Amino acid sequence: MPCASYFLTLYSKTKQMDWIIENYVDLIAILAGLIAVAEIVVNLTPSEKDNSILLKIKNVLSAVIPNFKKGGGTHE
Repeated sequence: MPCASYFLTLYSKTKQMDWIIENYVDLIAILAGLIAVAEIVVNLTPSEKDNSILLKIKNVLSAVIPNFKKGGGTHE
């Protein structure tokens, strides 16, 4: 028989997931804003290493979040 802490953990994870689902638009907007600020900072620095790191992050996000690419994107 599962103990009470298992059910509390499950309930807590459910509440967290509900919060994420309710606020996903705001979370995506915050993430896009952070990427925009990071892009400005990266473009102001002379090194290419930070440019490549930001590009990798943007590639991962464009694969996960639809319409994050310049020019929109497509929903199928």
